[in-house]
Amino acid sequence: MPPRIFTDDDLRSLLTPQLAVTAMLEALAAHGRGELAAPPRVTADLTADLGSDGGRLVFTAGATPAHFGYRSYDTRRLPEFEQVVVAHSATTGAVEALAIGNLIGPRRTGGLGGAAASLLAGPGPHAIAVIGSGVQARNQLWAITGVLDVVEVRVHSPRAHRRERLAQHARAHFDVEARAVASAEEAVSGASIVILATTASAPVLDTAWLAPDVLVHTLGTKTQNASEIPADLLGQAFVVSDSPGQHLAEDGPLFPPAGPEAVLALGQVAAGAMAAPTSGRRVYLSCGLAGTEVALLAALASASA
Repeated sequence: MPPRIFTDDDLRSLLTPQLAVTAMLEALAAHGRGELAAPPRVTADLTADLGSDGGRLVFTAGATPAHFGYRSYDTRRLPEFEQVVVAHSATTGAVEALAIGNLIGPRRTGGLGGAAASLLAGPGPHAIAVIGSGVQARNQLWAITGVLDVVEVRVHSPRAHRRERLAQHARAHFDVEARAVASAEEAVSGASIVILATTASAPVLDTAWLAPDVLVHTLGTKTQNASEIPADLLGQAFVVSDSPGQHLAEDGPLFPPAGPEAVLALGQVAAGAMAAPTSGRRVYLSCGLAGTEVALLAALASASA
Protein backbone atom coordinates (compact mmCIF):
# COMPACT_ATOMS: atom_id res chain seq x y z
CA MET A 1 0.00 0.00 0.00
CA PRO A 2 1.44 3.42 -0.91
CA PRO A 3 2.13 5.81 1.95
CA ARG A 4 -0.39 8.48 2.92
CA ILE A 5 0.79 11.98 2.02
CA PHE A 6 -0.45 14.87 4.16
CA THR A 7 -0.22 18.55 3.27
CA ASP A 8 -0.73 21.53 5.57
CA ASP A 9 -4.32 21.76 4.31
CA ASP A 10 -4.86 18.14 5.35
CA LEU A 11 -3.54 18.88 8.84
CA ARG A 12 -5.87 21.86 9.19
CA SER A 13 -8.89 19.75 8.30
CA LEU A 14 -8.00 16.40 9.91
CA LEU A 15 -5.83 17.05 12.96
CA THR A 16 -7.82 18.13 16.02
CA PRO A 17 -6.36 19.48 19.26
CA GLN A 18 -7.69 16.42 21.07
CA LEU A 19 -5.91 14.02 18.69
CA ALA A 20 -2.67 16.03 18.86
CA VAL A 21 -2.65 16.20 22.67
CA THR A 22 -3.55 12.52 23.04
CA ALA A 23 -0.76 11.53 20.64
CA MET A 24 1.74 13.69 22.53
CA LEU A 25 0.65 12.30 25.91
CA GLU A 26 1.22 8.79 24.57
CA ALA A 27 4.62 9.76 23.14
CA LEU A 28 5.67 11.42 26.39
CA ALA A 29 4.58 8.38 28.39
CA ALA A 30 6.57 6.16 26.03
CA HIS A 31 9.59 8.40 26.60
CA GLY A 32 9.06 8.13 30.35
CA ARG A 33 9.02 4.32 30.09
CA GLY A 34 12.14 4.25 27.92
CA GLU A 35 10.13 3.22 24.84
CA LEU A 36 10.73 6.33 22.73
CA ALA A 37 14.20 6.77 21.31
CA ALA A 38 14.79 10.52 21.01
CA PRO A 39 18.42 11.24 20.09
CA PRO A 40 19.70 14.82 19.77
CA ARG A 41 19.08 16.51 16.44
CA VAL A 42 21.85 16.28 13.88
CA THR A 43 22.85 18.63 11.06
CA ALA A 44 24.56 18.33 7.69
CA ASP A 45 26.54 21.33 6.42
CA LEU A 46 25.57 22.10 2.81
CA THR A 47 28.01 24.92 2.10
CA ALA A 48 30.94 22.96 0.64
CA ASP A 49 31.86 23.86 -2.96
CA LEU A 50 28.69 25.87 -3.52
CA GLY A 51 30.37 29.24 -3.57
CA SER A 52 27.72 30.63 -1.23
CA ASP A 53 25.99 29.81 2.01
CA GLY A 54 24.17 26.55 1.39
CA GLY A 55 22.90 26.44 4.95
CA ARG A 56 22.38 23.24 6.90
CA LEU A 57 19.99 20.32 6.66
CA VAL A 58 18.64 19.46 10.11
CA PHE A 59 17.27 16.05 11.14
CA THR A 60 15.34 15.02 14.22
CA ALA A 61 14.67 11.32 14.47
CA GLY A 62 12.84 9.00 16.80
CA ALA A 63 11.50 5.49 17.22
CA THR A 64 8.88 3.61 19.22
CA PRO A 65 7.97 -0.10 19.09
CA ALA A 66 5.37 0.83 16.43
CA HIS A 67 7.07 3.47 14.24
CA PHE A 68 10.35 5.15 13.44
CA GLY A 69 11.20 8.10 11.25
CA TYR A 70 12.47 11.63 11.04
CA ARG A 71 11.76 15.27 10.34
CA SER A 72 14.11 17.21 8.05
CA TYR A 73 14.36 20.90 7.25
CA ASP A 74 16.98 23.31 5.95
CA THR A 75 18.10 26.60 7.46
CA ARG A 76 18.08 28.75 4.33
CA ARG A 77 14.38 29.70 4.51
CA LEU A 78 13.93 29.92 0.76
CA PRO A 79 10.69 31.40 -0.65
CA GLU A 80 8.95 28.00 -0.96
CA PHE A 81 10.56 26.46 2.11
CA GLU A 82 8.98 23.16 3.18
CA GLN A 83 9.76 20.50 5.76
CA VAL A 84 9.33 16.74 5.49
CA VAL A 85 8.26 14.25 8.16
CA VAL A 86 8.45 10.53 7.39
CA ALA A 87 6.91 7.71 9.44
CA HIS A 88 8.02 4.10 8.84
CA SER A 89 6.42 0.96 10.20
CA ALA A 90 8.70 -0.55 12.82
CA THR A 91 7.40 -3.99 11.82
CA THR A 92 7.98 -3.88 8.07
CA GLY A 93 10.16 -0.81 7.50
CA ALA A 94 7.69 0.49 4.93
CA VAL A 95 7.00 4.21 4.73
CA GLU A 96 3.45 4.56 6.03
CA ALA A 97 3.00 8.33 5.94
CA LEU A 98 4.67 11.57 4.88
CA ALA A 99 3.88 15.15 5.79
CA ILE A 100 5.08 17.90 3.46
CA GLY A 101 4.78 21.51 4.58
CA ASN A 102 5.38 23.64 7.63
CA LEU A 103 2.42 23.04 9.94
CA ILE A 104 3.19 19.71 11.57
CA GLY A 105 6.08 21.17 13.60
CA PRO A 106 4.02 23.93 15.26
CA ARG A 107 1.07 21.56 15.71
CA ARG A 108 3.41 19.07 17.41
CA THR A 109 4.78 21.79 19.70
CA GLY A 110 1.26 22.94 20.45
CA GLY A 111 0.25 19.35 21.20
CA LEU A 112 3.15 19.00 23.63
CA GLY A 113 2.08 22.24 25.31
CA GLY A 114 -1.47 20.93 25.57
CA ALA A 115 -0.14 17.70 27.05
CA ALA A 116 1.92 19.64 29.61
CA ALA A 117 -1.10 21.72 30.55
CA SER A 118 -3.34 18.66 30.88
CA LEU A 119 -0.81 17.12 33.29
CA LEU A 120 0.14 20.22 35.27
CA ALA A 121 -2.51 22.92 35.04
CA GLY A 122 -5.32 21.45 37.10
CA PRO A 123 -9.01 21.32 36.19
CA GLY A 124 -9.66 25.04 35.70
CA PRO A 125 -11.45 27.10 34.62
CA HIS A 126 -8.35 28.86 33.36
CA ALA A 127 -7.38 32.39 32.43
CA ILE A 128 -4.52 32.24 29.93
CA ALA A 129 -1.93 34.92 29.29
CA VAL A 130 0.02 34.82 26.04
CA ILE A 131 3.17 36.87 25.52
CA GLY A 132 3.98 36.69 21.83
CA SER A 133 1.71 36.65 18.81
CA GLY A 134 3.34 34.41 16.22
CA VAL A 135 2.90 30.88 14.95
CA GLN A 136 3.98 29.16 18.15
CA ALA A 137 1.70 31.28 20.34
CA ARG A 138 -1.25 30.54 18.07
CA ASN A 139 -0.64 26.80 18.10
CA GLN A 140 -0.27 26.67 21.88
CA LEU A 141 -3.71 28.24 22.13
CA TRP A 142 -5.07 25.88 19.48
CA ALA A 143 -4.10 22.87 21.58
CA ILE A 144 -4.75 24.12 25.11
CA THR A 145 -8.16 25.64 24.43
CA GLY A 146 -9.13 22.36 22.79
CA VAL A 147 -8.50 20.25 25.90
CA LEU A 148 -8.94 22.54 28.94
CA ASP A 149 -11.71 24.71 30.33
CA VAL A 150 -10.58 28.21 29.33
CA VAL A 151 -12.66 31.26 30.21
CA GLU A 152 -10.35 34.06 29.14
CA VAL A 153 -7.27 34.71 27.00
CA ARG A 154 -5.20 37.88 27.29
CA VAL A 155 -2.61 38.55 24.57
CA HIS A 156 0.34 40.91 24.68
CA SER A 157 3.13 41.50 22.21
CA PRO A 158 5.02 44.71 21.38
CA ARG A 159 3.10 45.45 18.16
CA ALA A 160 -0.53 46.31 18.80
CA HIS A 161 -1.81 45.05 15.44
CA ARG A 162 -0.23 41.63 15.94
CA ARG A 163 -1.62 41.09 19.43
CA GLU A 164 -5.06 42.20 18.27
CA ARG A 165 -4.86 39.85 15.30
CA LEU A 166 -4.11 36.86 17.56
CA ALA A 167 -6.93 37.82 19.94
CA GLN A 168 -9.33 38.02 16.98
CA HIS A 169 -8.11 34.64 15.74
CA ALA A 170 -8.68 33.09 19.18
CA ARG A 171 -12.22 34.49 19.37
CA ALA A 172 -13.06 33.28 15.87
CA HIS A 173 -11.43 29.85 15.90
CA PHE A 174 -11.08 28.72 19.52
CA ASP A 175 -14.45 29.88 20.89
CA VAL A 176 -12.97 31.76 23.84
CA GLU A 177 -13.15 35.29 25.18
CA ALA A 178 -9.87 36.85 24.07
CA ARG A 179 -8.53 40.37 24.16
CA ALA A 180 -5.32 42.19 23.41
CA VAL A 181 -3.73 44.09 26.29
CA ALA A 182 -1.13 46.82 26.34
CA SER A 183 1.38 45.33 28.80
CA ALA A 184 2.83 41.99 29.80
CA GLU A 185 1.97 42.72 33.44
CA GLU A 186 -1.70 43.19 32.58
CA ALA A 187 -1.66 39.96 30.60
CA VAL A 188 -0.14 37.72 33.28
CA SER A 189 -1.74 39.23 36.39
CA GLY A 190 -4.02 36.59 37.88
CA ALA A 191 -3.54 34.16 34.98
CA SER A 192 -3.41 30.45 35.83
CA ILE A 193 -1.52 29.57 32.62
CA VAL A 194 1.13 31.84 31.09
CA ILE A 195 2.48 31.08 27.60
CA LEU A 196 5.72 32.76 26.54
CA ALA A 197 6.46 32.42 22.84
CA THR A 198 8.86 35.20 21.97
CA THR A 199 12.23 35.79 20.36
CA ALA A 200 13.34 37.93 23.32
CA SER A 201 16.82 37.59 24.78
CA ALA A 202 15.81 39.34 28.04
CA PRO A 203 12.96 38.48 30.41
CA VAL A 204 9.54 39.58 29.17
CA LEU A 205 7.94 39.43 32.63
CA ASP A 206 8.75 39.86 36.29
CA THR A 207 8.24 36.87 38.59
CA ALA A 208 6.43 39.16 41.06
CA TRP A 209 3.65 39.68 38.51
CA LEU A 210 2.70 36.00 38.54
CA ALA A 211 -0.06 34.46 40.61
CA PRO A 212 1.02 32.10 43.41
CA ASP A 213 -0.61 29.20 41.51
CA VAL A 214 0.48 29.37 37.88
CA LEU A 215 1.82 27.19 35.09
CA VAL A 216 4.35 28.95 32.84
CA HIS A 217 5.17 27.58 29.39
CA THR A 218 8.38 28.99 27.91
CA LEU A 219 9.04 28.26 24.23
CA GLY A 220 11.74 30.84 23.56
CA THR A 221 15.38 31.19 24.56
CA LYS A 222 16.22 30.08 28.11
CA THR A 223 19.96 30.24 28.72
CA GLN A 224 22.03 32.12 31.27
CA ASN A 225 23.08 34.72 28.70
CA ALA A 226 19.73 35.13 26.94
CA SER A 227 16.32 34.19 28.26
CA GLU A 228 12.69 35.22 27.91
CA ILE A 229 12.09 34.13 31.54
CA PRO A 230 13.74 35.55 34.67
CA ALA A 231 16.18 33.12 36.24
CA ASP A 232 14.62 33.50 39.69
CA LEU A 233 11.39 31.92 38.44
CA LEU A 234 13.04 28.50 38.39
CA GLY A 235 14.09 28.84 42.01
CA GLN A 236 10.47 28.90 43.13
CA ALA A 237 8.98 26.29 40.84
CA PHE A 238 8.47 22.66 39.91
CA VAL A 239 10.40 22.54 36.61
CA VAL A 240 9.84 20.04 33.82
CA SER A 241 10.82 19.73 30.17
CA ASP A 242 9.66 17.48 27.39
CA SER A 243 13.37 16.93 26.69
CA PRO A 244 15.65 17.77 29.63
CA GLY A 245 18.63 16.40 27.74
CA GLN A 246 18.10 18.77 24.85
CA HIS A 247 17.59 21.74 27.15
CA LEU A 248 20.71 20.98 29.17
CA ALA A 249 22.74 20.51 25.98
CA GLU A 250 22.27 24.19 25.16
CA ASP A 251 25.17 26.58 25.74
CA GLY A 252 24.70 27.68 29.37
CA PRO A 253 21.11 26.54 29.98
CA LEU A 254 19.03 27.89 32.83
CA PHE A 255 18.28 25.42 35.60
CA PRO A 256 17.03 25.64 39.21
CA PRO A 257 19.44 26.38 42.08
CA ALA A 258 19.29 22.70 43.05
CA GLY A 259 21.16 21.86 39.84
CA PRO A 260 20.53 20.47 36.36
CA GLU A 261 18.99 17.30 37.80
CA ALA A 262 16.12 19.46 39.08
CA VAL A 263 14.89 19.82 35.47
CA LEU A 264 12.53 16.85 35.47
CA ALA A 265 11.20 14.87 32.53
CA LEU A 266 7.58 15.49 31.61
CA GLY A 267 7.50 11.93 30.30
CA GLN A 268 7.93 10.66 33.85
CA VAL A 269 4.74 12.48 34.80
CA ALA A 270 2.89 11.21 31.71
CA ALA A 271 3.98 7.64 32.45
CA GLY A 272 2.77 7.86 36.05
CA ALA A 273 6.28 7.40 37.43
CA MET A 274 6.27 10.82 39.07
CA ALA A 275 3.53 12.86 40.72
CA ALA A 276 3.37 16.49 39.68
CA PRO A 277 1.73 19.36 41.55
CA THR A 278 -1.20 21.21 40.03
CA SER A 279 -0.77 24.21 42.33
CA GLY A 280 2.10 26.51 43.19
CA ARG A 281 4.58 27.68 40.57
CA ARG A 282 5.18 25.21 37.75
CA VAL A 283 7.40 25.82 34.70
CA TYR A 284 7.38 23.84 31.47
CA LEU A 285 10.55 24.26 29.38
CA SER A 286 9.44 23.45 25.84
CA CYS A 287 12.27 22.02 23.74
CA GLY A 288 10.59 19.84 21.08
CA LEU A 289 11.14 16.21 22.06
CA ALA A 290 12.68 14.35 19.12
CA GLY A 291 10.50 11.69 17.55
CA THR A 292 7.24 13.40 18.46
CA GLU A 293 6.66 14.71 14.94
CA VAL A 294 6.80 11.09 13.73
CA ALA A 295 4.45 10.00 16.53
CA LEU A 296 1.98 12.74 15.61
CA LEU A 297 2.09 11.87 11.91
CA ALA A 298 1.58 8.16 12.66
CA ALA A 299 -1.38 8.99 14.91
CA LEU A 300 -2.94 11.19 12.23
CA ALA A 301 -2.48 8.50 9.57
CA SER A 302 -4.10 5.89 11.82
CA ALA A 303 -7.03 8.14 12.79
CA SER A 304 -7.78 9.14 9.19
CA ALA A 305 -7.34 5.69 7.61
